[in-house]
Amino acid sequence: MNMNKNVKLSILGSGPVGKAVGKAFARYGFEVIFHDMNRAVLKALASEGYKVSYDLEGAVRRSNISFICMSPTTITGKFDSSEVEEVYSRIIEISKEEYHLIVFKSAVSPKLMERLLARYGYRDNQNYGICLNPEFTGSDSEEDFEKQPVVIGGFDERASETLAALYGELERRSCMNFELFIINSLVAVAACEYILTGYRFDLHLVSCILHLHNFS
Repeated sequence: MNMNKNVKLSILGSGPVGKAVGKAFARYGFEVIFHDMNRAVLKALASEGYKVSYDLEGAVRRSNISFICMSPTTITGKFDSSEVEEVYSRIIEISKEEYHLIVFKSAVSPKLMERLLARYGYRDNQNYGICLNPEFTGSDSEEDFEKQPVVIGGFDERASETLAALYGELERRSCMNFELFIINSLVAVAACEYILTGYRFDLHLVSCILHLHNFS
C-alpha cells in the first residue's frame, strides 16, 4: 500500500475518539471519510468540510484502512461490545479485491478478541488484516491524540507493518515523533489496554509502564 498516494481512511464511529483520529489524519492531507449512526454528527462534520458517509458499506468500500471507534460503553456505563462486533462482522463480509486493514480503536476485552478471532477467523485467501491500536485519553482533542504512545497489536506481520507505515507517514508529514510499540499478539494488546486504561489521563505513566514491560 503506497502511503503517499493510495491510503484512504474510514472512521467508523465519529464520537470523541473517532473525531480526534480522523481530524488528526485529515489535517496532514490524508483522505478521511467519517461514518456514524447519528446523522446529526455527520451533518456537523460535513459542515466543517469533512467527507462523510451515511452508509457503512460505502465508507468501507471507499477506503483501505478502517478505524473502528465506536464506544463499547452504554449511557449507564455498562460495557456492551455488540455494536463493535457487528461492525467488525459487516466489514469482513464486504467483498473487496484489495487488501483492507481493520483497526480497533474501541476498547475490546481479551475475551472479546478471542471470540472474534474464533468466530470470524482468517481464511486461506484472506484479503484483510486486523490490528488493535488502543487510545488512552478518551478525548476529542487532536492534540491529545498526537501526544499519546502508539501501541500496535497485529494479527500478523503484514497488518502490523501496514499500520506502522501509516503512522510513519503521519510522522513524516507532521514532524511529530510518536513512541511506537509493536506487540505481536492481539490478545496481549487487549489485556495491556485494560491494564493501562486505569492510567488513561497520565500519558507519561502509560509510556513508562510500556517501557517497563519491554513492549518496544
